[in-house]
Amino acid sequence: MPLLAAATIVAKCNLALARVTAQSFRAEHPDIPFFVLVTDEIEGYFEPDQEAFELLSIDDLGKQALLSWCFRYDQLPLSYALTPGLLEYLLDRGFEQVLFIKQESLVLGRLSSVLDLLPQCSITLTPHLLKPLQGPGCERRELDILQAGTINGGLIGIRDTTTTRAALAWWRQRVEYNCLHDVAAGMHYEQRWLDLLPCFFADVRIIRDPGCNVGHWHLPERTVRIEGQQVHADDHPCSLFRFSGFEPTQPLQATRYFERLTTTEMGDAGQVFARYHRLLMEAGHSQCSHWPYTWAAFDNGIPVPAIARDLYRQLGPAVQAFGNPFASRERNSFFAWLTESVRKEAPGISRMWHALYLKRRDVMAAYPDPYGQDRLGLIGWINTTGWQEFAIDPRLCPRPAV
Repeated sequence: MPLLAAATIVAKCNLALARVTAQSFRAEHPDIPFFVLVTDEIEGYFEPDQEAFELLSIDDLGKQALLSWCFRYDQLPLSYALTPGLLEYLLDRGFEQVLFIKQESLVLGRLSSVLDLLPQCSITLTPHLLKPLQGPGCERRELDILQAGTINGGLIGIRDTTTTRAALAWWRQRVEYNCLHDVAAGMHYEQRWLDLLPCFFADVRIIRDPGCNVGHWHLPERTVRIEGQQVHADDHPCSLFRFSGFEPTQPLQATRYFERLTTTEMGDAGQVFARYHRLLMEAGHSQCSHWPYTWAAFDNGIPVPAIARDLYRQLGPAVQAFGNPFASRERNSFFAWLTESVRKEAPGISRMWHALYLKRRDVMAAYPDPYGQDRLGLIGWINTTGWQEFAIDPRLCPRPAV
């Protein structure tokens, strides 16, 4: 029998999501080990030995090499970007087949449609849609799916073959710098890249089981019924239900992506959402959700602004010269580069504030000569309202007297 494993990825503040996914998976697959990659440091907030899964950290995947990834991406995109690396790691550990289940998932039955197909192929994927949409707004909804990707990244099955190894290496290389939500640039985090897998690599199969990977994006067409303890989707046993965009603090809203979609209007599917919410609460979500994210700040405690991550990513491989991107005390650190004045003759306007200035046409119009006669006016704007509008820590603002 092939060595099987399953896994997911979360930051520790989302540990309750991983607990629910792991526990529900093990209930249906007690013979398959479940791994959880936690993307930031545990810092004593929970005891790994007391969890119903095997904990992995970025140390296992190679922390020093991944520190740049931890800085390049914020919490959610980092968890997505590390997916191919996690799958490679589990194959290297000797597992012949691996299932990846994204956070925000509940396993409701044995994943037979994937497990039965994997021995016959290298990679299995599940599409967002299985048939053309009908009714009002169908074209708009299909366009939305095209923007997010025709393949859903919530459930991926792989078998250790040369095809799989090549596909994971390609995917990992692509998401190193291009795991963003930028529809205009053709990106929806790691997911849009999956659309190319069936084109680039042979031996990739599509799962067409209506009960596998059920989510909000097709609930209007895929009928969910509950009979006793069994959940059905289009009269097929439901094995995996996804809750992408579900916010436990707003349990009546199905997903943050469509505010009008409420669980009270879903019939039996609403009961599945209510069950998931209850399980999250029992798994300690109220406590875990307040745990700090390790990679949210420099080592001096100053929160990393989004613009800093953007600039770091734009520098590409050149950032290797900075060393640890979270370090702030070294003269050649990224922090020093970020906070250094763009022009020595015009102190106060750092590289960070220069980049933010270029993002605001109104500010550029108000202060057209930022390194000359408008410099003090721009610094005044930064110190009064600019830092608040960009959510920048005041410690990164220039001193008013310069």
